[in-house]
Amino acid sequence: MCEPTELQYAYLAGIIDGEGCIYIGSHSENAETGARYFTTCIQVTNTDKSLIDWLHAIFGGLSAPYTTSQTPKIHRKKVWVWKVTGKELTHVCQKTLPYIVAKREQLEVMLEMRSTYDIHPSQREKSRPNGIQPLTKALIDQRYSLMHKLRALRS
Repeated sequence: MCEPTELQYAYLAGIIDGEGCIYIGSHSENAETGARYFTTCIQVTNTDKSLIDWLHAIFGGLSAPYTTSQTPKIHRKKVWVWKVTGKELTHVCQKTLPYIVAKREQLEVMLEMRSTYDIHPSQREKSRPNGIQPLTKALIDQRYSLMHKLRALRS
């Protein structure tokens, strides 16, 4: 996959502003570490499969149809979703930030959250064999704070 053009990132910013969801979530405890874990993503949901296919082809990430249980009962059309997570998410956020208007603050919070995933060189030797980085209480508190800040911006 080639690096998208600036024009494509600008178009993606418009799609995110209008149809996107910028999300930080906290989930149940990790079986190995006992710590809660956090997820970050941007997703776009649409009934136009060609848009979702284009997003997937140009920017990577994941695309899939909504399941029957995810689709609202009043919908007659099939619903599709595109999601970007991890390092791809960080890159998409950095490249679309100059073009984002309505969700600029949300994207800035997401970039701050994504920066907490960078492994400091001193932490590399402390990582577990499966690559999971141990989280300090301060880091967990920071992530919770950013999650709540994003949720406040979305309401």
